[in-house]
Amino acid sequence: MTAQRVSRRSMLGGIGLAAALAAGGAPAVRAAATASSAATKLYLLGTGGGPMLGGERGMAASALVVGDAVYLIDCGYGACERISRAGLSVAAIGSVFITHNHADHLLDYGSFLFFSWLQGRREELRVYGPPPLRKITDDLLSANALPLHYYKEDMHSPPMPPVRIDEISGAGPVMQDARVRVRSVVVHHPPVEPALAYRFDTADRSVVFSGDTSPSDALIGLARGADILVHEACDVARTIEMMKGAPPPADADARINGAGSSAPQGYDPAKFAEHVLKAHTSVADAARVAAAAGVKTLVLHHLSPGSSKIVPDAAWIAQARPHFAGEIVVAHDGAIL
Repeated sequence: MTAQRVSRRSMLGGIGLAAALAAGGAPAVRAAATASSAATKLYLLGTGGGPMLGGERGMAASALVVGDAVYLIDCGYGACERISRAGLSVAAIGSVFITHNHADHLLDYGSFLFFSWLQGRREELRVYGPPPLRKITDDLLSANALPLHYYKEDMHSPPMPPVRIDEISGAGPVMQDARVRVRSVVVHHPPVEPALAYRFDTADRSVVFSGDTSPSDALIGLARGADILVHEACDVARTIEMMKGAPPPADADARINGAGSSAPQGYDPAKFAEHVLKAHTSVADAARVAAAAGVKTLVLHHLSPGSSKIVPDAAWIAQARPHFAGEIVVAHDGAIL
C-alpha cells in the first residue's frame, strides 16, 4: 500500500537549507525553499504494537528519506529486512533515533549495526535515544565482536566506522544537518523513563513520531502545525481481550493469539489492562491529540491489535474520525507517504 502524500513543496539544496535552519527553523526553511531535488518521503517499515512474531505487521520501525539521506526511527525486530524490502540500503542510513528502550523498538538494533557495516557503511553512524543507549550499544558491539573479527580477518573487510551515541534525556534540539532539524520531547510511557517523541523539519515537510505514550500535552506542543503525526493507536478493548486469550476470527493468522501464539504468556489481565490504559493511547485520543496539534495528516501506527482481521482499516478510521477532520492513514508495513 502506498498512501497519497499530503503536501509537496520544493526541496532546498543542502547549503541553503542549513542556512535557513540556522536562521529560524522550519518557517525559514519553507520561506527560503527553491526548486531542487527529491522531496521528503516517509517509509512505514514496521507498524504493529508489541513484541509479537508472525502476523501482517512487524515491530516498530520507520524511515524518513530526504534526498539521498536516510534517517531511521526505531529498530524493532525485522527492521533490517523491511529496510531492504523497501528498496533502501541499511548502509545509507547515517542517523538512528530510538524513542525508548522497549524490546519492540530496538530488538534489531544490534543486527543493524552489523549489517550497515557489512553492506558498506564507511562513515560515522550517529545514534540518538534515551539512556542507557550507550551501554546498550557497547554491549551489542561486544556481543558481535567475534563475528566482526572473522569478517575483518577472513574477508579483509575494513574496520567498522565509529558509532557515536547521543543520549537524550529531555526536551530540546537533538540534531541538525543540511537536510533536517530534529527536536524531542519527553512523553508518558510508564514504567519506561524517559520515553521520547521526535519532530523532523525538512524543507518541504514536518513529520512527528509519538513513540509509545499516553495522551501528552508535550507531544501536542511538539506536533503543532505539522504535516504528519505518526501516532501510536490502541483499540483498548480488543487488545485487552486478545491478551486474555480470546480466540481470533476463524480466518485470522493463528499466531496472533491462542494456539501457536507468539504473544507474551502469563500476563495478569488486570495488570495488563492497567498498563494499556496508563501507558498507551486509544484511537480516539490519538485523534484528539492530532486535532489539538492542528496537524494535516494523522497516521495511526504501532497498532494493537495488529491484525486487520481483528480490527480492519475501516474500524480504525471510524474510531478516529469523530475527533479529527483531517486525513487519516492506517499504517501498513511497506507504505510510503
